[in-house]
Amino acid sequence: MEIILQIPDSELDELLSKYLNRITIPEKPEEPDIISLEEVCSLTGRRKPWVYKKTSEDNSDFPCQRFGRRLVFSRKDVLAWMKKNTVRKQPNEIVLKKLQTSASKKLR
Repeated sequence: MEIILQIPDSELDELLSKYLNRITIPEKPEEPDIISLEEVCSLTGRRKPWVYKKTSEDNSDFPCQRFGRRLVFSRKDVLAWMKKNTVRKQPNEIVLKKLQTSASKKLR
């Protein structure tokens, strides 16, 4: 035996809105802005010696601060630095032309 409920549209809309209001999407926890050297390494894909070298260079614009003897990094500053220093990949035609120019200069 099958039971069929007949619900008016207005009541159905009300039931749906009540149900949808109960569903909550968990918010993604905000990541801390201050990160450690290990997190910088995983963020940049580089190893510790490279990061140490970048932080010790006089003319380097790598974002870091010192807190006593410790290095302190800001996640958003490191991401901004990475974005600023990212080089676009050149099309093969341009690279090939540069190689041809360079090779012809060496042959002279």
